[in-house]
Amino acid sequence: MIFVSLAASPSAGANWELKVADLTHQAKQAFGSRYAGVWMDANNNIKVRLGVSPLKISDLKVARRILYSSGLAGGITGVPRTQSELDQANRELGLRLAGANRGASMGISVGEKTDTNQVQMIIPSISFMTTQQKFYIQRATAKYQNLLMVTEDNTALSSLLCRGVFCNPPLRAGVLVYDQYSGCTGGFIGRSRSDGKFYQFTAGHCKTNNISNWLSNFVTGASHIIGHIHKSVFGLSGDAGIIAVNNPAGWTPRAWVLVRGHDNITSNSVYPISSDSVGVVGSRICVSGSASSYTNCGSITRTGVTATYIDADTTVGGLMQASTCVYPGDSGSPAFSYNVAYGIVSGGNKGFIPGGSCIAMIQPINKAENLMNVNTSHTTG
Repeated sequence: MIFVSLAASPSAGANWELKVADLTHQAKQAFGSRYAGVWMDANNNIKVRLGVSPLKISDLKVARRILYSSGLAGGITGVPRTQSELDQANRELGLRLAGANRGASMGISVGEKTDTNQVQMIIPSISFMTTQQKFYIQRATAKYQNLLMVTEDNTALSSLLCRGVFCNPPLRAGVLVYDQYSGCTGGFIGRSRSDGKFYQFTAGHCKTNNISNWLSNFVTGASHIIGHIHKSVFGLSGDAGIIAVNNPAGWTPRAWVLVRGHDNITSNSVYPISSDSVGVVGSRICVSGSASSYTNCGSITRTGVTATYIDADTTVGGLMQASTCVYPGDSGSPAFSYNVAYGIVSGGNKGFIPGGSCIAMIQPINKAENLMNVNTSHTTG
């Protein structure tokens, strides 16, 4: 890689993270087919990096202009592969993943590491591998060579059901929601693009049938109906669902998250969501799940991830991976940072298995909105 620093005017505090989506849009327009991604660099004074393939001298001026106009400190990096090349390889690997993981006790996952300009394949150790997985790995490494980063991590991803925490109205993200069969976490509040009705996001795999009402409790322990799961998807297209809010006057839904304090996180039961955006590698992200003892934060490590949930025998596409601890019952949890909604928790692994690590698999909120035809509610409107 070739890296050139282009100091721009950094914005105060954490606001620079909120402008990355606009920077990404500008960079795609400016560099076209040579665009190779945008990512955060938390371990460097340069906070934002912009990849281009190949890098030309004339690109420096263009990058300086769009970085400065966004108010971000950053730099431009010449890399071997374009974003389109990464996307194609990631897509091809993802389409064959379900077959490779079928019947395995630990799954392989693939996703894009924009910061290294590669597709990362996370594999189990040899003692856990099936014959199908070994063949898949051999075929992939032979075809993609240096484009592919292979990392070993004994991670058995699951779809995270059960447990809980409750709030009185208004209805908000981060509370336990349940039906007679299972429990998940209620995600962000949203409104239909067609008729303005209220819905609450959750994970698509939480749906058990078409008729069960989902409930939550007040702090007294009394249960109250929210509504049924109106729509859901769970598979290669993503993992998202929406619960119809049958009594909006009673629930008075708000664009809030129940944040439970821990270490540097301050408790806030009315934490406002003011916008939603696209997460990039290196971005800070927090998860407020009903099964966790407190709100957990980490950073996004891969995007465009395809992974197999062993418990559900289902391969899910289009996810983000984050270094955030999640637990059974956190499915559907809001994933956010600096008052911005980034996604809903799909699955993950706490790292109970030796050699494993804290992982959250997150459905990006913008894709969930399109799948459900629902816009995330904001405190500004």
